[in-house]
Amino acid sequence: MRKLLFILIFLSGGSLYAQFTTICKDTLTQPDLFYQCGLSAGGDEYNPVCGCDNVTYRNACAAIHWGALFNWTDNTICGNFHIDLRPTFAGINPIKFQAYIRNITSQNISISIYIYDAFGKIKYTFFDATSRDGIYPTSNSPLEIPVQSLTRGIYLLVVIVNNEKQYIKFARVTE
Repeated sequence: MRKLLFILIFLSGGSLYAQFTTICKDTLTQPDLFYQCGLSAGGDEYNPVCGCDNVTYRNACAAIHWGALFNWTDNTICGNFHIDLRPTFAGINPIKFQAYIRNITSQNISISIYIYDAFGKIKYTFFDATSRDGIYPTSNSPLEIPVQSLTRGIYLLVVIVNNEKQYIKFARVTE
C-alpha cells in the first residue's frame, strides 16, 4: 500500500512539474486583440516571433499584448512560413505584404500570391521565388500589392509557399 501511495505522489508531482514548466501565458492578463503596437520603438514593424504557445506573432509587442505571453523566441516563426498584411483594410494606397520563409537549404522556393473576391474570382496574382531564409521580400521594402482596381468588399489573400497555404482576409473600404 505504501508503494502505491508513493507511486501516486511521485507521478502527480511529476505532472505538476511539467505543467509549471510549460506555462507561458500570463493567466492574470487577458489578451488585448485591439492593443495598438505603435510606431514608437518599432512596435509596428514585422519582426516575427514564435510564441511559447506555438503561434507566430508579428513582433514581441503583439506576443505580449495579443497573446498575453511572457516567453517567445525572437527572429523566428513557428512553422515553415508566416505571412503578414498591413493594413487589413485598404483605401486608395497599396497594402503591404511580407512573409517570413524558413529556407534551410537555400534553394529557390516558389511563392504564389492570389487575391480572391467574395465570389471566388481571382482579382490579383503574383509569382516569385526566393532562396533567402527570413523576411521576404525584405523588412525595409515590403511587397506593395495594388488595390486600386478592387471594388469595395471583403477579399481573401492566399499565399502558397512550396504547396503550403496560408490565408488572410482584408477589406477594401473606399473606391
